[in-house]
Amino acid sequence: MREHVTAGRQPWLKAYLDMRDSRYGSYRHRAKPYGTVVCPAGDPEGRGCAEERADALAAYTQALLFSVTGRRQHAEKARQIMDAWSGTPRRHTGANAVVQADWTGSVWARAGEIVRHTRGGGWPAARVQRFEGMLRTISPKSPRWTRTSPGPGTWWRPTRSSPSPSSSTTTGPSATHWSASGSACPPTSTWSRTDPRR
Repeated sequence: MREHVTAGRQPWLKAYLDMRDSRYGSYRHRAKPYGTVVCPAGDPEGRGCAEERADALAAYTQALLFSVTGRRQHAEKARQIMDAWSGTPRRHTGANAVVQADWTGSVWARAGEIVRHTRGGGWPAARVQRFEGMLRTISPKSPRWTRTSPGPGTWWRPTRSSPSPSSSTTTGPSATHWSASGSACPPTSTWSRTDPRR
């Protein structure tokens, strides 16, 4: 993407400019971590749900901007957001807790991978380790929904597997990820297969 943007090619340049000019690309973004993220059914805002989604997207956007431009201010902002959340002991509760935790977990992991593996990211090892710990414990345990289960099963099940590749790259070989059935599977940890900058 960096090469396309530098050369001014479309649609990459427009995508980059839209990302840069979005609220998530602003240096002024301030993280709002919550100790308990409450995500009840039928309430997309919840208590901390909207804030966590916004912060995860902001961290990812800043990380992408850093990978394209090389500007360390973007890496610093991404680190600030991720450090704020990983430094706040927390849990997810409510009917949509698993969906929230898994969706944001996939975005957090992508942001973390970019900053961690891009030259000049400047993320201290201790903070990286703390962030890995957050990803390992981000998702509450849940029953094994199936397609025929009543309630949230028909839409929740595909979401459950979404963070698997990106989360496992950050958390390394000791981690596990979840299949669509909810059972633990060996992680994949190949960066080239999950590089979010491509």
